[in-house]
Amino acid sequence: DFDAIERARIMLDAAALKQKTGPYQIMASIQLTHARRAFDGETHWDVIAKLYDALAILRPGAMVALNRALAVAHVHGAQSGLQALDAIDASKLRSARPYHVARAKLLMETGQAAQAAQCLEAALALDPPRAERSFLERRLREATG
Repeated sequence: DFDAIERARIMLDAAALKQKTGPYQIMASIQLTHARRAFDGETHWDVIAKLYDALAILRPGAMVALNRALAVAHVHGAQSGLQALDAIDASKLRSARPYHVARAKLLMETGQAAQAAQCLEAALALDPPRAERSFLERRLREATG
């Protein structure tokens, strides 16, 4: 919805004029950066990574760090993304499917299919909804050949 994306951009511009950046403004900026792909076909991952850096300062947490790691992977490669994931306290994410799925994705990209399969099995063990389960099972088949 191009009109909605443009309205969001206008609202963010107005919020920026107040010069009081907060976590919601940064999260909205991340979403708008993703949505802007509809206009030029590109996702500006370098911008998204920087926004997650800022969000991590205002609202530190494991899920913010996880999303930042994925953005870093898009900018600097899967190995850098894995290093960013390794820096997160994994005990906070053991029961989070997105962590296991993100790790599996990056492991596959670095040619570590066996380890990726283990991460996908861990994600499947967390009882995802049917559509997500189908997706993860397909990825698992790809990882195990």
